[in-house]
Amino acid sequence: MDAAASLRRGLAELGLPAGDAQIETLLEWLHLLQQWNRACNLTAVTKLRDMIPRLVLNSAAAAPHLRGRDILDVGSGAGIPGIVLAVLAPERRYTLLDGNGKKTRFLEHCRISLALDNVTVVRHRAETWTPDAAFDTIISRAFAALPAFTAATRHLGRPGALWLALKGRVPAAEFRAMQHNRAKCDIKCSSRPLKIPGAASPASLVSIEIQP
Repeated sequence: MDAAASLRRGLAELGLPAGDAQIETLLEWLHLLQQWNRACNLTAVTKLRDMIPRLVLNSAAAAPHLRGRDILDVGSGAGIPGIVLAVLAPERRYTLLDGNGKKTRFLEHCRISLALDNVTVVRHRAETWTPDAAFDTIISRAFAALPAFTAATRHLGRPGALWLALKGRVPAAEFRAMQHNRAKCDIKCSSRPLKIPGAASPASLVSIEIQP
């Protein structure tokens, strides 16, 4: 099965059927990632057959759980999950935030090359960034442990915002650490397993809601 067919099938298994243009855009992003990775070391996943489940489908699995129109991808790196989500759910607006200059240059190149008009790239540390407007969903993959993720980004969420963290196994120790924050605010934290087509490793999505 070629890459396009594998990607199309995987997205369909996730309940996310994609058009030809979306498949083409996602594959072009992966090719750009392979090219830039030789010089910039953006990801340890280098083979296309591994990139599809581990980078694209893992990111895509979060799409049904997004809330609102304005989405922030924190520590976006190579655009995971932000670029994937921007292609698959183009009705939303995405801000890809990263403090690393090499990574934001790659993200900006992708934004232009892939004509992603719903994407904005920002180079800044999350802890000290003050955007013009807050976000409905704040998502990350491999950015930080849950307590650090929410602490660094709490000021970036609108009232009623949702925090999503793509993880491997359910992080029990991180869940326990989140309980210590309940003295200061009301935190609702839950997780769900994700069945990623073609992936050998477990995956989960953690959802967090914070009320003052």
